Amino acid sequence: MNFHTTGHRGLFSILPLLGGAASLCLLALPACKKEEASPTKLPPANVTYLPAARETVILTRELPGRLDAVRVAQVRARVPGILLKRKFEEGAVVEQGDILFLIDPAPLMAAKNNAEADLARVQATLRQDEVTSARFAGLLKSNAISMQEAQDAAAAVAVTKAEMKAAEAVLESAKLNLGYTTVTATINGTIGKAIVTEGALVGQGDATLLAIIRQFDPIYFDFTQSTGDLFALRKAIVKNGSSGILMHGF
Repeated sequence: MNFHTTGHRGLFSILPLLGGAASLCLLALPACKKEEASPTKLPPANVTYLPAARETVILTRELPGRLDAVRVAQVRARVPGILLKRKFEEGAVVEQGDILFLIDPAPLMAAKNNAEADLARVQATLRQDEVTSARFAGLLKSNAISMQEAQDAAAAVAVTKAEMKAAEAVLESAKLNLGYTTVTATINGTIGKAIVTEGALVGQGDATLLAIIRQFDPIYFDFTQSTGDLFALRKAIVKNGSSGILMHGF
């Protein structure tokens, strides 16, 4: 084989040889490739499972709300007078019947004494009228007096009895008013701040508010809820029954 290495001719003369060598190399490549290993078979995986079962699911909703007392009692002055003393600590727990305020009882004591005197006077008049009526009834039998006089005496007894009932009612009212000078708690609960202080004139024309008692045991929890959540809750109650719905307030 002749090779020419000068000029462009020598370059073109060697190309066929290079092309032949490249073909040989390409033909030899498959023979140089190693045989691929067969994939390894893995053992079956262990699968765990749980059977389907019913269970209770707790759904939690956070709602804005506020605590409110079960009962609220306004302590008011039911009679007019000067407030003499406060008998409780503000913010303390009080029980029904505890003394809270004292109002000056002197004017109402005087009214009670007057009512007792009026009742005694009417009772004395009634006794006198009853004696007169009985005496006139005896005289009527002997025709010593007229029928009209006997009837007038019996009517006087009836009128005096009515006056006595009225005097008894006035006395009872005076006793009640005198009792109202001692202001007591009407419910159990926590009493707030005293709205008036000692020396103030209370109950003049209206029932002056003195303090407020709130009962917090048990207690109300007021909260707001969206319409969608409320409808869903009602639907769940109808579906599961009231026993399946449990609400907690904090």
